[in-house]
Amino acid sequence: MTRHVLVIGATGMAGAEVVRLLRPQDVGLRAAARNPAALRGTGVPGVDFDLRQPATFAPALRGIESVFLATPPAPDLAAAVAEFVDEAARAGVEHVVSLTELAVGLDGGLGMSPVERHIAASPLDWTFLRAVPYMQSFTRGVIGEIIRRTGHLCLPAGDARVAYIDARDVAAVAVAALMDPGHRAQEYVLTGAHAVDHAAIAAVLSRVAGRDILYVPTTYEALRDTLRGAGWSEPRIEAVVERFARMRAGHTALVSSTAANLLHRLPVTFERFARDHADAWAAAPPRQAPLPETRPLAAA
Repeated sequence: MTRHVLVIGATGMAGAEVVRLLRPQDVGLRAAARNPAALRGTGVPGVDFDLRQPATFAPALRGIESVFLATPPAPDLAAAVAEFVDEAARAGVEHVVSLTELAVGLDGGLGMSPVERHIAASPLDWTFLRAVPYMQSFTRGVIGEIIRRTGHLCLPAGDARVAYIDARDVAAVAVAALMDPGHRAQEYVLTGAHAVDHAAIAAVLSRVAGRDILYVPTTYEALRDTLRGAGWSEPRIEAVVERFARMRAGHTALVSSTAANLLHRLPVTFERFARDHADAWAAAPPRQAPLPETRPLAAA
């Protein structure tokens, strides 16, 4: 019997990969995004969806049995996610695969622990995925744009090591959880196979891009300035700052074998990821002077 699956955040780093992997399978697939027009050409029905707009919940959930829910690290969304989970239960959804961040399982960080608690207390079956930051953050969004424009990797990460994971691996685990009931009531910590510092990451990017890319440690306030300039909300900015504080405290250096066990192979290495996306940096203009917000790291 065809299973009907809703992917929330279908244009996000992990969500887009979940859509790609589910598309050839025998599922009734529906992709939800704030801008469903971005899904044109994927061959997947898109539906307008916004966690801050409860009126979009019921149309997206109609006839759905399983949901992939990637929740951004924004504490102000926790109540909205709880409302969505309640609506999903009323709509007859059976199972939700909830993707959050590693910190949620460690000590309730990033304000997102209430999301998991609410899902666990609901009538829904669940699978919890807690992932370290994605490798794709170096190709997309603010970080990727700064690398392309300046040739600098500007982050308030100090000398922290991070076991970055490829969003393609996270998506593969999510699809397995959606399709196989054996993953229900499981909590999975997903990391890459190796923890690396950002100077080493810059060296890999330089090698594959064929130009110098330098790691420039910055302050937390510099990050705030950059994200405000990109139009981010204050709660989301503070969640990202907290993520880097945890990074510098060593929390994301954890290497778990869970992804390898579930994928039946080693997770994608950063070197492999960089080679796969080399054109994301190679086509950038020559390095300019650092942006004004990339001040040297001070006490942050």
